[in-house]
Amino acid sequence: MLFGIADTLGSGPANERLSLARAQSVESALRAVGSTGAAVAGYGEMSPVACNDTPESRNLNQRVEFWIR
Repeated sequence: MLFGIADTLGSGPANERLSLARAQSVESALRAVGSTGAAVAGYGEMSPVACNDTPESRNLNQRVEFWIR
């Protein structure tokens, strides 16, 4: 399962689209090396791992998480 996540800059809908695009990009890269399908979702600015008050902390929140179930 691939979950895209964004920082809090931008609107909620824009962050959801951006986070989904991040996850889809990772899925495409995995398919290119032979992976078969993964659940992909974009969660916008939900689930931050750091504050969003500095560029460094925002970078931590701009990510794709890879979960195995």
